[in-house]
Amino acid sequence: MNSGTLVEWWSFGLQALGYLGVATAFVIGLRQYGKAQTYQKAHVILNLIDQFEEDSKIDAACQMIDWDNREIQIENGKTLKFSNEMLIAALRVQKMDEGFTSEESMIRDCFDAFFDYFHKVNSFWESGIVAFNDLRYFFYWFELLRTVGEYKEIAELQTVFEKYIKTYQFVGIADLIDEYSKHPYKLDLVFTGQVEAGHDGRGLSSGQNQPP
Repeated sequence: MNSGTLVEWWSFGLQALGYLGVATAFVIGLRQYGKAQTYQKAHVILNLIDQFEEDSKIDAACQMIDWDNREIQIENGKTLKFSNEMLIAALRVQKMDEGFTSEESMIRDCFDAFFDYFHKVNSFWESGIVAFNDLRYFFYWFELLRTVGEYKEIAELQTVFEKYIKTYQFVGIADLIDEYSKHPYKLDLVFTGQVEAGHDGRGLSSGQNQPP
């Protein structure tokens, strides 16, 4: 092998090592980026859960969806002796938002906060910040709203919720429930609720209602 050929081989070897180094750096960088993205997503989800659990109006709405009769603390020491009949009356849709009792107005405020919150969650999903499966913590509430008439054994409630959501254009929760309804592993709350609680109130606090 003459000196010219040897130099060429050395040059080729150095180029190959250079390419290998670039490829290795790219792979390492890609992994680090993936870890950073995963961390960022986890941070977003944890913040969403914290906001959900810490809002007193949202928590009150959760209890009203989950229970049939219960004393519920709304905020600022206000307490509501809740029943499903109150829920039907409070969420009725009429031309003018007038004629509601103070208790009914409190209930409406709670559900407006609840549905507004899920508008934000939906925007995170639609923008690709989180995937739908990342929202599994909230599947319990999607299922309850999707089947609330069966769950509470009051068919009218299903109509009441659907009409309220449509009339006041709470698009976020509507889109999330629609997407959840296509999920292959939906929760079965109607049967378990009837068996375990006998419709006296089946839920726990919002922080405890996590799907498996």
